[in-house]
Amino acid sequence: MRKVIVLLVLIISLLMVGCSSQIETEKSASLPKLKPLELTGPATPGQIDQVILKTELPVVADKLEVFEPFNIRKAEKTFWDSSKAAANASESSVQPTSENSMQIAKDFFKENGIDLSQGSLTSDISASTTFTGGKRIIERVTVRLERNINDIPLVDDATEIYIGLDNQMVGYSRNEFDLKSIGKYPIISPQKALNLIPKYQNHISGVTFGKTGYVTEVRIGYWGFRQKNIQPVYIITGFTDENKKEDTFNLMIPAIKFNN
Repeated sequence: MRKVIVLLVLIISLLMVGCSSQIETEKSASLPKLKPLELTGPATPGQIDQVILKTELPVVADKLEVFEPFNIRKAEKTFWDSSKAAANASESSVQPTSENSMQIAKDFFKENGIDLSQGSLTSDISASTTFTGGKRIIERVTVRLERNINDIPLVDDATEIYIGLDNQMVGYSRNEFDLKSIGKYPIISPQKALNLIPKYQNHISGVTFGKTGYVTEVRIGYWGFRQKNIQPVYIITGFTDENKKEDTFNLMIPAIKFNN
């Protein structure tokens, strides 16, 4: 009798595992089919055929959520001062620095009631001029406030402030929208993303001088609100000339497991 009971328990357990697997499979199969993101560019066609990693790769989950944006609206008070943005640089121009630009942006956010705790601040050089003789003048720095979703930045939902020559604010832009999760999808590993740099390099923005890409940062972010879905992407930063490390490039690589 005991053997019969044990056998029945075993059969029931196997049936439950089978049902659980079927439910999980059906749940996964119900996820909406995604289209690959249409990346912007090329801004600067790349020539990178070798990648040297100079940083640690991030630890990333096997699956990440994909979102559908809705209720898209443009924030008030956005502007772009073309006269200040087009100001001619001279070798005596007061250049914007990352530190000064960050402080100007923080003061602006505080004055306009924008909560910095909901995201992270980044800055990068967005315009420069190099004079005869090699002197380089920074003409514009972009400061970005990126909204975080589960500690992952939504990079094209950024509030951006543009600081020009003489530390003048030349522009401000902001997009606002709500998000609805459509499910979690498998993503590629950070190492796989690095291997895909030669494939996606025509979407590089920034400066490239040679065929070796020295990668200084790899992070995961969300991108694509102007498309149907906001998907995870790897954001890769680096340089191609060890004597010009300040001249960086940026590249986004789709993180969803398509047939890359």
